[in-house]
Amino acid sequence: MYRYLSLISLLISHNICFAQSSFYDVNTIQKIEIFSSLPNWDYRLDTLKVGSDEYLMMDSVKINGYKLEIVGIKYKGNSSYNPAYIKNPIHIALDEFKPQNYHGITDIKLDNNYADPSIMREVLAYNILNKYMDCPKSNFAAIYINSVYIGLYANDEPIDKKFCGDKFSSSSNTLIKCNPIVNPGTAARCNMKFINADSTSYFNFYELKSKSGWNKFVKLCDTITNYPNSISKNIDIDRSLWMLAFNNATVNLDSYTGAFVQNYYLYEDKYNRFNPIVWDLNMAFGGFQFSGTQGAGGFGILTLAGMQNMSPIIHSNETDWPLIKNTLSNASYKKKYFAHLKTILKENFQNNDYINTYTNFKSLIDTAVIADTNKFFSNAIYQNALDSTLPSGSKTPGIRTLMNARLAFLNAYTDIAAIAPSFTSTALSKANPSLGESIIISATITSPNAASVFFNYRNNKSDHFQSIQLFDDGNHNDGLANDLVFAGSFTVNAGNTQYYFYAENADAGTFSPERAEHEFFNLSATLIEPIARDIVINEFLADNLNGNRDEYNQREDWIELFNNSNKLINLSNLYLTDDQSKLNKWKFPTNTSILPGAFLIVWSDDDSSQQIFHTNFNLNKDSGTIILSDGINKIIDSISYRTQTTDKSAARIPNGTGNFVIGNPSFDKNNNSSNIYFAQADNSLLIYPNPVKDILQISTESFILDIAIFNALGMKLELETDSQHKQINTALLLEGVYYISVRTESGTYNSKLIKRN
Repeated sequence: MYRYLSLISLLISHNICFAQSSFYDVNTIQKIEIFSSLPNWDYRLDTLKVGSDEYLMMDSVKINGYKLEIVGIKYKGNSSYNPAYIKNPIHIALDEFKPQNYHGITDIKLDNNYADPSIMREVLAYNILNKYMDCPKSNFAAIYINSVYIGLYANDEPIDKKFCGDKFSSSSNTLIKCNPIVNPGTAARCNMKFINADSTSYFNFYELKSKSGWNKFVKLCDTITNYPNSISKNIDIDRSLWMLAFNNATVNLDSYTGAFVQNYYLYEDKYNRFNPIVWDLNMAFGGFQFSGTQGAGGFGILTLAGMQNMSPIIHSNETDWPLIKNTLSNASYKKKYFAHLKTILKENFQNNDYINTYTNFKSLIDTAVIADTNKFFSNAIYQNALDSTLPSGSKTPGIRTLMNARLAFLNAYTDIAAIAPSFTSTALSKANPSLGESIIISATITSPNAASVFFNYRNNKSDHFQSIQLFDDGNHNDGLANDLVFAGSFTVNAGNTQYYFYAENADAGTFSPERAEHEFFNLSATLIEPIARDIVINEFLADNLNGNRDEYNQREDWIELFNNSNKLINLSNLYLTDDQSKLNKWKFPTNTSILPGAFLIVWSDDDSSQQIFHTNFNLNKDSGTIILSDGINKIIDSISYRTQTTDKSAARIPNGTGNFVIGNPSFDKNNNSSNIYFAQADNSLLIYPNPVKDILQISTESFILDIAIFNALGMKLELETDSQHKQINTALLLEGVYYISVRTESGTYNSKLIKRN
C-alpha cells in the first residue's frame, strides 16, 4: 500500500513557484492536483495498464489552480512503469469524457524520471534539441493525488494534432509512432527497414496514430532501404540529420541510434515527405547503454569509456539502421551531418551552456526533489548526479563526466576537425525588392580548397527549401573569378522569403545561420498599404458544420480575404474584428501579405492556443459584423449580416467586387455562379412573370433590403431595380437565363432562376 506524505505546506514554505503563464515554461514548476473519490484508484490504474489500456475517470484535476472536472487518467511507459511504484508515468486526457481543455491543451504527458539520478535529463535534453528541430517542449511538474504529493515529474508536450498543426500547418496526414507494439528489443526494431510490401508485416513494430497511411509508410521504408538516392523525396533529410547528430552527441541511445531503434514519430507533410520527431529523452546522456549491433540479440553494451568514445558514424555500415547507413553514405549529407554535430557541440558543450542550464534547473527544482520521497534515488545521489556515476549495479554516468570526455573525443575526430568553408559575409543587392524583381545574392567565404556555395529558400514554413547554386566564375555578378565571392540571381515571388546559405569543400560543410534549416534569414518584399477595394472581405462562413477543416483538423468559422489589386498588399498593420467599438481586436501577424489576385483564409475560432491565422473571436451565425481596419479609425472593408445558413457561405459575386450572395462555399478560390445557393423561397415570396420581357415583379410580405440580378457566369448586372416598388426593369437584358437574389429584412437571400424572352 501507499506511504503518503503531505507536503503542501512544505513546498509553499520553500517558495516553489507554480506557473501561471505558459504550461511549458522551463523557468517554473507546474502544479497538477488530481482528485478521485475511488478508494482503489491506484489498483484500477494498474489493472487498466496491463489490460485494456483505457482511461480511468477521475473526479477532477486542478492545474495551477484552474479546476477541470471529470477527466481521464492512465499509467503509461514500459520500463519506467511498475505496479509496485508509487510514482508511475501518467497520461492525463482532459477531454476523454467531455470537451474541455487547459489553454488549448487536452493531453498531459508526465514522465517519472525513472533511471535518472539528475531528475532533469528529459528537460535538459529537450531544451537543447529545441534549438535545432521541431520537438516537444518539456518542463517540470509537481504532481499531487488527493492532496498527497507524489513527486516531481517531467511535463512533456504530446505529439498530437495540435503539435502537428503548430509545426507542420496540418494535422490530418499520416502520423506514425515508432515504438514497437510488442515489447521493445533488438528483434523489434522500428528502424524504417523494408520488410515487404504487405503493410500488416509492420503492425507489431509501429503504431499508426492517424486514420490511414500504412501504404505511404511502407513506401518510405522501401525508399530508405532500397533506393537511397531518392531518400530526400520521402523524408526530410535536414531534420533526420539533426536528430542523428543530437542522438550521437548526447549519447541518447534509447532512440533510433541505439539497440532498440525507437522513440520517435514520423509525420507526413503536405509534400508527402515524412518528418522525424524525437520523443522520450529521459535516458539521454548515457542513461541507456545499449548501442546495438547488427541482428537480433545485438545489444552492444557500452562501458563509460565506450559511451565517451562512441563513434560519430556508429551503424553507418549496418543494414539494421538504414537511415544512418544511407544518409552517411552520401558525401554531401555526411558533411551536413558533421556540420550539425559541430554546431551542437559548440553551442552547448564547448561553452558549458549545458552546465549553466543544469545549474539553473537544479536551483529551481531542489526543494521539490528533496521533498519527493518516491523518487528512484537518494538525495545524496541526486545532489552529485552532475559528476558521479552511480554505484556498482548501474552504469548511468554523471552528465559532466560523460560529456567532458565525449567532447574531447569528438573534437579530435577527423571529420569534425576538418576545416570547413567559413562565411565572411553574405549580402542581398536590395533589402526590400519589389515583387517579381530579380536581385543578386552573394556570399564571401574563406576556404582551404575549392568550395561550392548554395542559396536555399522557401516562402513559408510549410514549404520545402529549394536550392540555387552560387558561382565564383566572374560571370554571375560575383566580381573576379576565383576571389571567393560567390553570387547568383534570385527572383522574388512572395511577400516574405526564408533563406539560408550552405557551403562545402572536399572535407567539410557549414551553414549560415548555423542552425539552418531550423533557423533562417528573412527577406521581405516591398509592400504597399491597402486602400479600400484593394483588399476585400471576399467570403465568410459563420456556421461550419460539415465544411473545410483548419490545420488542426477542426471545422471552424472562416473569413476569406482577396487582393483585388496588381500589387503585393501588406496586412501586418491591419486588424480584423467583429466589434465596431473595438477595431483593434485581432492583429495580423508580422510580415503577412497577399499576392495580387490571391486569397488568405483566417479562421475565426476564438482559439488563442492555435497559431498564425486564428482570431480571438467567433462569427455569430445569427447576426454580426466583420470589419477590416487599421485598428484605429480607417475602415478598409466591412460587412454586416443577418442569420446565416449552416454550411452556406456569403461570397462576393463576381469575385472580389460583387455583392454578397449566400451559396456553397468556394473556400480559397474564385467565387462564381456555380456556388450560388438557391434557398427554397417561402410561400410569401413571388417573382413573376417568368419568363419575363420587361418588368419583373416581386411580391413578398417582408420589407426588401436589396435586389440583385446575375447572369449565368455569376456576374452581377447593373440594372434599374426598385426595392420600394419591388420590381426590376429587364428590358435591356438579352435573351437567356438569369438569377434573381432578394434579401429581405430577415437577412436571408431567396434566389430564383428566371428566363428572359
